[in-house]
Amino acid sequence: MSLQSELVNSSLSIYNFQVVAPLLNIQIHISETLVRLLLVIQI
Repeated sequence: MSLQSELVNSSLSIYNFQVVAPLLNIQIHISETLVRLLLVIQI
């Protein structure tokens, strides 16, 4: 029982990583773009 639940938890964490990582990359890309836009506007 405990081994099965650990397997489920590990597979869920892998799935969450595969889903969350691209979202984080998109958020970082958006924030970089916003910072560049702000710098261009300030100049």
